[in-house]
Amino acid sequence: MQKVTAISRVIRSTAATSIISHLKKGNFM
Repeated sequence: MQKVTAISRVIRSTAATSIISHLKKGNFM
C-alpha cells in the first residue's frame, strides 16, 4: 500500500508540473 501511495504522489506531482509548464507556455504564447 505504501508503494502505491508513493507512486500516486509522484504521478500527481508530475502531472501538476506538466500542467503548470503547459499553462506557462500558453501564457507566453
